[in-house]
Amino acid sequence: MQAPKKHKLAFLVWCAIFPLITLLNMFLLPLIQTWPPLLKTFFMTLILVPVMVYLVFPQINKYFFNWLRK
Repeated sequence: MQAPKKHKLAFLVWCAIFPLITLLNMFLLPLIQTWPPLLKTFFMTLILVPVMVYLVFPQINKYFFNWLRK
């Protein structure tokens, strides 16, 4: 099986992460705005990474499987 093209994979990762980060910033940031920047980043990535790995990216991989390998 051929590995996915890196530029296509990078584009799909960006397409998934951008809206998730935007949503986290809209809904979570007001609740943690007084936290130090390092703690805010830690907390947001603690949510973002599992959502990407277990929910979002498997779906993206399923829908774009053929395109990724062309």
